[in-house]
Amino acid sequence: MNKFERFTPVLLVAGVGFFVLSLGAMGFLPWITMRGLKPPETLPAYTSEELRGRQVYIAEACWHCHTLFVRPVAREPERYGPPSRPEESLYDIPQLYGTRRVGPDLAREAGRRSDDWQLAHLANPRNTTPWSVMPPFPWLFKKEGNKIVPTEDGKALVAFLQSQGRAVKEEMAKADASWAASFRGGPPPLETEALKGRGAALFRRECAGCHGPNGDGNGSARPFLGPPPERLSRVKMTAAEAFRNISLGAPGSSMPHWREYGDEDRWALAFHVVRLHREEPLPAGAPQRSEALLARGRTLFQIQCAACHGNEGRGDGPAAAALKPSVPDFTVYSPNTAYAYEVMVEGIPGSAMVAFAGVSEQDRWALAHYVSSLYTGR
Repeated sequence: MNKFERFTPVLLVAGVGFFVLSLGAMGFLPWITMRGLKPPETLPAYTSEELRGRQVYIAEACWHCHTLFVRPVAREPERYGPPSRPEESLYDIPQLYGTRRVGPDLAREAGRRSDDWQLAHLANPRNTTPWSVMPPFPWLFKKEGNKIVPTEDGKALVAFLQSQGRAVKEEMAKADASWAASFRGGPPPLETEALKGRGAALFRRECAGCHGPNGDGNGSARPFLGPPPERLSRVKMTAAEAFRNISLGAPGSSMPHWREYGDEDRWALAFHVVRLHREEPLPAGAPQRSEALLARGRTLFQIQCAACHGNEGRGDGPAAAALKPSVPDFTVYSPNTAYAYEVMVEGIPGSAMVAFAGVSEQDRWALAHYVSSLYTGR
């Protein structure tokens, strides 16, 4: 027996000891800690659909690239929300905390983005996030006529994702409301060439999948989303209004807030959004703007639109507070006249804006001209 073989029993005992210590420290002790915990009232047990979605999440190895655990360190709570709590995992056996962050943490996904955003992302992540390295999951969808719709597994997976973080959903909603109430925008920075380049790069990275590379609203995610993405090239708005929309998002739509980016980045994006606007000629046969047409439009606006948009078009009508997405302020957000006319013809699916089927073509043009005349740019 050489001198190294004499230490074999010691190494064996040490190895077994470390195994027992690890099992106790990382398995038994946490189990004892969890025994007395009760799930919070805000955390109901999983539904059958959510449990099915959990199995899809496991089968598709989502846990390999996404964590379901917000750590109380560094800037994690700032990025994702309140740190994870032990009682949130009482219904999870086994837990799916994960260890890698190839993709973002999903522990606070409940309500963060809409169901249709999630579906567009699963069909092809580049639909919503052009820079994503996540693979598409086409087998979670099927074709029905001319539409791509989710399978039962696809809907279940989204239900599971939307269940993550619901124990703190109310807490996060209050924080969002507080942030929105205190939001003032502040003075814009000087729009330098560097800021222009940054805005264009951020738009390609975060926005082009929905709004399209040129802001025409025809991004690859559009077929999945309702209300559809805004056609930014057909809307004139102030930089302050664009900054507000980027900062707060549009609850009731697939447009999330982008507060994870700093003020300068959001201003860079806002400036780029403003530059996307393109004037467009009226179609052949459309009446030109005149004082008489504007007067007619104003009268119609008071009858047809003021309940939501307010008497002066500032989005402060008596019904506006209850509507999501919120009603635009036409003094800082102005659709091109032809675009305003099209919206009155077609409505905006998924929003409170319905088609004006009972209004004559001439009156729709009068309204469209009046709406586009309300823009003051301040």
